[in-house]
Amino acid sequence: MKFKKSDLKEITHEDNPECFKDIPSLSKFKPVYCEIESVDDHGVRTYEQVFQYEGRYYQTNYITDLNNISPYEYEPEEIECIEVRQVVIEQVQYEAVSGG
Repeated sequence: MKFKKSDLKEITHEDNPECFKDIPSLSKFKPVYCEIESVDDHGVRTYEQVFQYEGRYYQTNYITDLNNISPYEYEPEEIECIEVRQVVIEQVQYEAVSGG
């Protein structure tokens, strides 16, 4: 599904892309998840962002850098986002056994 770049920028902080804005007025969009996927040698950061829109979840990616690039800056006016779903993943970990 395509979304307007201006709407996606609304749910992302310009100064701190790791954090979402508090957006009670933008009721159709609910930020859910945002995490840095990678950082290259020049400081360009790639983010994965998930948001909820009309009861469905969508994922998109964007880049920023430390100086000039703001979220979605070089993207077209409409951005294709993929629909995703929540999945619970169990993870097995190991810990030391006392007295052994």
